[in-house]
Order: sequence, then structure tokens, then C-alpha cells
Amino acid sequence: MPDTHPARLNCDLTPPYGRDPWAWVSATSVLPLVIHSLGAPLGEPVAEDFDFLRHVLLLGQHSLADGGGSNAFWRPLAHQVYYLAFGPLILAHPRVVATIHAALLTTCALLLYRLLRRAWTGPWAAAAASFPLLAESTRTLISWPSHFVDLGSLLFAIIALHEASRRRIVTSQLSLLASLLCKETGVVAAAMIPLMPGTGQAGLRTRWALATATVTALWAVAYFLVRDHAGLALPHNLERGLWTLEVSPAVRLGWALQNSVRAIVSLPAARVPWEGAYGLAWFALGLSVLACYGTSGRARARLQRARPWATWGVWWFILASAAIGVVYPMWAPNRSVLGAVGLGVAVVAFAGAAHPGLLVAIVALRIVGFALSPGPSRHIAVEPPQTGAFMDFERLVRLQRLMADIRGTLRARFPTLPPGSRVGQNFLPPGTMYAFGGSHALQVWYRDSTLRWVTFDEYSSDPDVQTIVQFQPHQSSPMVALVDPPAMQALLRGNARIARKQWSGAVDEFATAESLQSDPRAGVFLGTIASRRALCLKMLGDRKGAVREALRALTVSRYYFDARYVLANEAFEGGRLSEARTRLDTLLRVAPGDSNALNLLERVRKAQTRSP
Repeated sequence: MPDTHPARLNCDLTPPYGRDPWAWVSATSVLPLVIHSLGAPLGEPVAEDFDFLRHVLLLGQHSLADGGGSNAFWRPLAHQVYYLAFGPLILAHPRVVATIHAALLTTCALLLYRLLRRAWTGPWAAAAASFPLLAESTRTLISWPSHFVDLGSLLFAIIALHEASRRRIVTSQLSLLASLLCKETGVVAAAMIPLMPGTGQAGLRTRWALATATVTALWAVAYFLVRDHAGLALPHNLERGLWTLEVSPAVRLGWALQNSVRAIVSLPAARVPWEGAYGLAWFALGLSVLACYGTSGRARARLQRARPWATWGVWWFILASAAIGVVYPMWAPNRSVLGAVGLGVAVVAFAGAAHPGLLVAIVALRIVGFALSPGPSRHIAVEPPQTGAFMDFERLVRLQRLMADIRGTLRARFPTLPPGSRVGQNFLPPGTMYAFGGSHALQVWYRDSTLRWVTFDEYSSDPDVQTIVQFQPHQSSPMVALVDPPAMQALLRGNARIARKQWSGAVDEFATAESLQSDPRAGVFLGTIASRRALCLKMLGDRKGAVREALRALTVSRYYFDARYVLANEAFEGGRLSEARTRLDTLLRVAPGDSNALNLLERVRKAQTRSP
């Protein structure tokens, strides 16, 4: 019987695609990724997308010798070329773009499989090829157009490896250049191509090293020339921290390695309740691998033969993680996808040589971890998820839903906007301003570079706005509504009258505001009116009316301080001290340090002390 153990194979085992079921297994590894992303507004442009779309579609700037809308990076293939090719499609049919991204990820898995299949059996190659896909962190590569920088760099790096395994030096180097022109992390492929097992003897490896060094050097020279010409610089003072080594390279690398491993097994950077049991399962698997090597001489012999691929994979993962360390401490799990290629090769080589059955356990554990990661939320959370990442799938979906709701609501009411129009923003969830790209989102939606978003302070002093977009936290999609500017001005006049203690006049202004508001879904606006009216009615002695309006306000949002204060005061005056104390404790959790609430709380405490 022929010896077909993967560690013993040195010939090309690659069968035709149609006759290799394990190639199809590798391709279908994208399906869990897609299924676990369904329900999200896949492909919806957000944040940096608007910078690149504005640069290409509105300004008509098609030069490759700038950032393409970025002030930090030169990535002409992922910025200029990608958005020029797909810009109109991203805006009109974002899900089609997400489908294209999913197809490209499938291509990555197939090519990685074909690369490894030359040396390994189908199960081994399929287990390693699925590694970059079966992870929570990879979902953003499907759902966010901007992440074509990572997807493109990954795709072309794998093509470069695939072509190098066939010793096609020209197509390999062209693919390497394309990877570098998507993202700087392509240097990992440049360093590892000459070291890949199967690329030949020392003389041939030298040839590959010279070729990759030449391509990388030419790209680096061009990169720094364009960077200097266009005035590009890393954001958040990252460059100064890198060159002055305010954080040591060891700390950066440790941070990147730890977070990358967590992301590859679908754990967020922040701890989650189920990770203890999940970690124990991985620990038990590791002990099983070591037990196999400790008790089986044949396993140790297989490890010796599998060592070249295991070593190569480890170094790939370390280099990819070192590249992430440049942006410390701004973690984003999508950056781990390139490193997952190497880690997958190393893990499969090490565990598979111990016992082939362990590969089944590895794939099963990764599927379990992936399944336990949160699916896309159907609602826009008021507060961003605390996952320990600057951006991940949960946070991205939150921003994309907000953008989709605002865009749809605005276009339904205003199919066009006059040039120079201003649109106000009100009560938007914390941490979402990044999604707008300044005013670029509005400009791209309406194809007009003269439009501008304005803040509450701006339209309070200058009310010339077309409409005001207001977030509605307790409504179903769309979770935004439009407030009419005259209605908002009446509300502001009412607030001014409250400041002057003109209670009756304020009530009249609030009635005017309510009558001028045309969109009944603007619950936050109407709730604000009710909350402020409750305070006025209390001061006018209408306790019953004040309670009615306060309760009405709190059906909209728990953040109405005036309504909570009115109800607490009513409970105090009615002798219901425990209720008053509870309401004040809740109010102060929402608004710590509120002076009126603190004064009333002190009165409640004294009254409770005097009570028998």
C-alpha cells in the first residue's frame, strides 16, 4: 500500500477541481461567514468610504499619486481603482458589493487550498484553507467596502504564493505588487515567498529573494515619494510613537499576537462570559497534541517531516502580527486575517502530524467559537458595544444601520436638496460621528459637494437648515425621524422662557412646537416637549397635568431628566418617600451631579430620618 501521509508527500497531489471534493469543502467554508452576517446592512458605505467616494465621484480626482481621499495611506489599488470601479454600485446596490467580497474570499480559500494540496492531502489542505474564513473578525471583510484594503491584500498575497508554488515568477511578483498596492502588510508575503517550502533549492530561493526584494523596494520608493508629495501622515500621532518607541516593540508585538489569536478563534479583545470554557477546550486539545507526541514515535517522526510548513506558518503569523503592532493600541480584528493564513498552516501541520483526528476537533472548536460570536443586531444600540476594539463587526453594523436609516429617511422626504443646503443632527448615539466622514456622507448621497451637516449648537444660533435628523432609540427601523426646523425653533424659544421662569409662555411655545412638527415618528422631540411641559406645569401648580406629561415623556426615553424630577418631586410632596428616593437614585444614575436632584434627595433623606 502506498504511503500517503501528508508529512511524507513531496510530489504534486493536486487533482482537477471538479474531481476534488475537498476543494469544494474549502470553498463552502465561506458559507458560515455569510450566514452569520445575514440581517446586517451588508456593503452599506460608512466612514472612510465617503472620503474615497467623494474623491472619485464628486471631485473627479483620478490621480494615483495621492491618498485617493485618505490623508494617511497610499493604497491606490484599494482606494482609487476600487472606488472608481465599484463606487456607483456601492451606493446603488451595496449588497451586490458584499456578494463580490464573499466571492473573493471564496477564491482566497480555493487558492490557498490548491497551494497546500501540492504537499498535503485534501483534509489537511482544507482545514488550513478555512482558517482565515471561519472567524468572527473576517465578517467585516464582506460587509464593509473600505475593508477591501485587507481583502485585496490577502487575495493578491495568496495568489502570489500560489504562483510561487508553481514557480511562475512573473505572475507571482505582479500579484505581490498588487498586494502591496492594496495595503502595506503585503510585505509579509514578500518576506515569506522565498522561504516557502517547495520553492526550490538555495539557488532558486536566492532568485526568488532578489525578485521579491526588488518589487518591494520599488514599491517602497514609490510609497514614500507619493507620501511626501501628497503630505500623507498616520493619524493619532502614531508615527511619533513608532519612531520614538514610546511603546517598546516587545509590547507592541505581544499586544498584536494576543489579540490576533483571540480574533482568529472568534474571541473579542474584551473578555466574554463563555471564553473560560472555550479556552479550556483549546487547552485540552493542546494537551492531546502533546500527549500524542509524548507517546508515539511515529507522530514525532511525522512532525519532523511537517516541520518546514509549521515553521513557515509560525514566522508568517509573527511577521503579520508585527505589522499590526505599528498601529498600537487601536485594535481592529480584521487586521488578523492575513496572519490567520500562517497560523492555520502551522496549527494544521503541528496537530495533523500528531493525529489526523485532531484536525476535526480544531475545525469543530473554531465553528463553535464562531457560532457563539454575536450575530448582527436588528437595532441601533444607544451605546457602542464594549468589545475592546476600535472597530469590529458589531460596531460596524451599528454604524451601517444608522447610515442606512438616515439615508433612506432623508431621501424619502427630500429626493433632492438645493445646493448649499444644511442638515442638522440631533440626539445621535455616542460614538457615531465617525460614520459620517464629516459632511462627506451627505455630499455623496446627494452628489453635491456644497451640502453640510450642522450640529445642534450651529442651528440653534443659525436656524437656516432644511431639516434636522434625530435618532429614535425606542422605535423600529428606521430608527431616525426628521424634525421640522420651525418646530425646533419653537422648542428652543420655550427653553429660553423656562430659563427666565416664564412658565406660561413656555407652555405656549411648546404647544406651537408640537403643532409645527409634521413627522409623528419624532418621538424624542415630542418626548422632550412633554418633559419640559411637565416641569412648567409643576411650577404652575398643575400637579396632575405635570405627572401626565412626565409619564408620557418617559415612555419615549429614560433620559428625560425634567420628567424624572417632576415624578420624584410629586412622590415627595405626596409623602411617598421610598418612591421619591428610588426615582432620584435612578435619575442620578442617568444624570450624575444634577444639582436639583441632589437637593431634593437631601430633603428626602431628612424626611426619612424624621419619619417614625
